[in-house]
Amino acid sequence: MKNTNRSKRIIGGLMVAAILFMGVEMQAQQQRAVKKMRFENRTERIGVQRGIAFCENLNLTEAQQAKITDLRLKHQKKKLQIRNLIDEKRARLQTLRLADNFDQKAINKIIDDMTKLKAKNMKQGIAHQQEVRTLLTEEQRMIFDLQKQNRRHNKGIHRGQRMGHKR
Repeated sequence: MKNTNRSKRIIGGLMVAAILFMGVEMQAQQQRAVKKMRFENRTERIGVQRGIAFCENLNLTEAQQAKITDLRLKHQKKKLQIRNLIDEKRARLQTLRLADNFDQKAINKIIDDMTKLKAKNMKQGIAHQQEVRTLLTEEQRMIFDLQKQNRRHNKGIHRGQRMGHKR
């Protein structure tokens, strides 16, 4: 009798602990999702602001602005499709990592796919920059290149680097 009561208390305690753990984990997941949405909204806003500042700094003609806006829109659509595919792969990777039957080959394939998508994204970004450069005058190209170079140089500062953590 004592043994069954003790077992029931232990099982009950473990169930309460499991429920608490799941609640905390669910809350943490929700907070991560909210944080990600805020970050994406902020980066989208910053991207629009950069586009406006970009046009002002280069003294573009209306024709150049229209062509560049068209190019930017096409590029952002491609970029969004790739980003969505990467997010899908990331979710699949998480599922595979936590599965009872660990499949290293499947995980490696997903990682390889994600790497290919990221490389494709980078290549498209550089192709987009080159397309924009072809629309600019020599003076505008020089300003454009300096802006790109300065943005890359200052990237770590804007991302809030931690002490001792280098990118």
